[in-house]
Amino acid sequence: MALLIRRLTERLGISPDRLQVICTTASFDNHSEAPKFAAELTGKSREDFVPITGQLKLRDGANTGTEDDAILLASVDLEKFYSTDSSARATEAMKVTNYLSSAFDQDEIERSLYVALTAFPPLAQLVNQTMHVARAVDSLGTLLFPNVEDSLRNRAVTALLAVGSAARKNSDEPGPSPLSYPLIL
Repeated sequence: MALLIRRLTERLGISPDRLQVICTTASFDNHSEAPKFAAELTGKSREDFVPITGQLKLRDGANTGTEDDAILLASVDLEKFYSTDSSARATEAMKVTNYLSSAFDQDEIERSLYVALTAFPPLAQLVNQTMHVARAVDSLGTLLFPNVEDSLRNRAVTALLAVGSAARKNSDEPGPSPLSYPLIL
């Protein structure tokens, strides 16, 4: 990338001081290193960069799931959930909403899942745990369902990621799932 940026400035016949650069990353543990990295990447001076940090807004109500939570999630047939058959998809989604005592509307599957999952403590825990660092699914299982057998908790996490990624308040808004956060699958 650095080579491409340098070739671009050379091709345009401009010096690095004429470039306006905004770099974003969440992967620095030590934000004081960010200006050095950005300068090396762009050919600009280290002093041209000022790291801006923020505070993570963790989800309220985060908690680990129970074995019953894991059993329910693992029972979701993901092949049917991702099916083009809307009734099969609805049946799998309804398992989750019924378990969470939430209303289900077959014509608004994504919205029904959103309403059900926004107050589900393991989803809030999943979001909070993936804000800080990328995590492997098997490590998420331990964090979300610590008192559950490995195979079951891994299936539960996979299902939670699936139904969470489908949940939407409105079709043009992101859902409550952490899939927009760093995650290693």
